[in-house]
Amino acid sequence: MKRPQRVWVVVNPVAGGGRGAQMWREAEPAVRAHFEGAEIEVFETTPENHGGQWIASALADHQDDEGVVLALGGDGTLSGIARGMYQSTGKRIAPRVALALLPVGRGNDFFKTLAGEEFGASLKPWERGLKLLREGEPKPVDAGFVTFEDRAGRPAGQGFLMNVLDFGFPGLVVDRVLKRSGLVSGKLLGGTRHTYLAQSAAAMLQYRPQEFEVTVDGREVFRGPLFSGLVLNGRYNAGGVCWSATADPGDGIFEVLVLKDRGVVASLKDAPLMKSGRWERSPAATLARGREIRARWLGQGAKPHPLFDVDGDLPEGPDAVTLVVHPAADPLLVYRL
Repeated sequence: MKRPQRVWVVVNPVAGGGRGAQMWREAEPAVRAHFEGAEIEVFETTPENHGGQWIASALADHQDDEGVVLALGGDGTLSGIARGMYQSTGKRIAPRVALALLPVGRGNDFFKTLAGEEFGASLKPWERGLKLLREGEPKPVDAGFVTFEDRAGRPAGQGFLMNVLDFGFPGLVVDRVLKRSGLVSGKLLGGTRHTYLAQSAAAMLQYRPQEFEVTVDGREVFRGPLFSGLVLNGRYNAGGVCWSATADPGDGIFEVLVLKDRGVVASLKDAPLMKSGRWERSPAATLARGREIRARWLGQGAKPHPLFDVDGDLPEGPDAVTLVVHPAADPLLVYRL
C-alpha cells in the first residue's frame, strides 16, 4: 500500500474502563510521526456516535483516496467503525482505505488474531498497534452483517461482526460486564482484562441452559439446550479465551462452535481447551463451517437476559429471538501479520 494521503483516527475515550483518552494522549505524537505528511483528522466517539457515522461521512468525500482508518479502542470500537466503512449493499465505501487498530480495550481479542498472542507482549497496548502498523500490511479480512428477528420473523435489531458473535451464556456475561454487576467483578475489576473471567464465574451461578436451534448454510447442526454457541471470524474473545486454533478472518468462512450443557463440574474439564482452542476434543462440542449462520432461541415467554453478544456489545432488540449472520460482499483491508 502506498503512503496514505489521509488518516482518520477514531478515539473511544472510555475504552478499557475509561483509559482511552489517556492512551490517545500518549500515542498521538508517535502516530503523527508515523503518518508524517498525511492529512490527519481525529474524532472522539460519543454514546450517540460510535464512530461509524463519522467514518461513513468522511469516506464518502474521499472514495478514491489512499488512506487509513485508525481505531483506538477495543473490539466493540473496531466493529462499529468497520460497519461505517460499508455501504448498505455490503460494498466498501472507499476500497483503497485500510483499517488499523490501536488496541486499548478490556480484552483486545481481535488484535490477538491479527498479530498473535505474544506480539509486542512487553509493550503498552497502543505501542503494540503501532508496531503492527510498521511490520504488518493491509490484507483482506472478512466481516459479517448481523440481523435479528422476532418470533414472527420481523426485524428486531442489527449488528456487525468483526471478531466473535456468541449466544446463550455469553449474553449474560456481557450484560454483567456492561452493567459492572457485583462488587468485586464489577466495581473493582470492571476496567481490567480480568472482568470477563470474574463476571463469567459470577454468571455461572445465575445461568440456566437455553434451548436453541442452529443452522449453517440451511443445514441444522444443533437443536437442544446449550451452554454457549459461537460464530467465529477471529479466534479469541472474553479476555483471551481461544475458541478455535484454525479460524482465519481472511478465508471467507465463519467457524461455528456450539457447546451443549453438561453442568458446571463437567464443563470445568474443558478448561485447558480455552488456551489451546482444540474444541474438537470436547464431548460437548458441535463444530461447523459456513457462510450464513442462523441461531434461534426456542424458549417461551420473556427472555431471561440478553441472548446474543456481538463483539462485546448487545445490539439485539427486546423482542429478538433469532440471529442471522452472513459475510459482507467485500472484505476489508486490515493491517495484520
